[in-house]
Amino acid sequence: MAYSQTDFTLTYHFANNRLSMTGFITNLENESRKSNVFVSPGFLGLSATTGYTRPRTIGLKIDYLFE
Repeated sequence: MAYSQTDFTLTYHFANNRLSMTGFITNLENESRKSNVFVSPGFLGLSATTGYTRPRTIGLKIDYLFE
């Protein structure tokens, strides 16, 4: 089954070119979906483990270049 996920990233580089700030939002829709399923042999048969997408994440990253 196909689905879409919206992510945004915006980066600003300051005039001195040594400092930059990046703001980001991932999974704007905040919908959790199965991302993968692992099936492995167990003691009494098969064992399945399911992974899910991450929830909405908002952050800010600051980078500084030391020279």
